[in-house]
Amino acid sequence: MKTKTAKACRAPAARQNPKAPSISHSALIEDLTGHKTASLRTLLANQHHVALMGVVQTMLVSVAFPYN
Repeated sequence: MKTKTAKACRAPAARQNPKAPSISHSALIEDLTGHKTASLRTLLANQHHVALMGVVQTMLVSVAFPYN
C-alpha cells in the first residue's frame, strides 16, 4: 500500500485561493451606511404610515422624557 507524501496532497498553485482584496474598515462602514440610508429613504418614501410613526414616536419620546 502506497502512502501519499505531503507534497502530493497539496493543491496545485492554480487551484489555491487567491489573496482576498483588502478594504479598509472605514471604507466598508461608509459603504454599508450608504446602503442603509438608501434603504430607509426608499422605505419611508413608499410607506408613508411608517414615516409618520417614526416622527410621532420621536416627538412623544422628547415630550415624555424631556431630560434624556
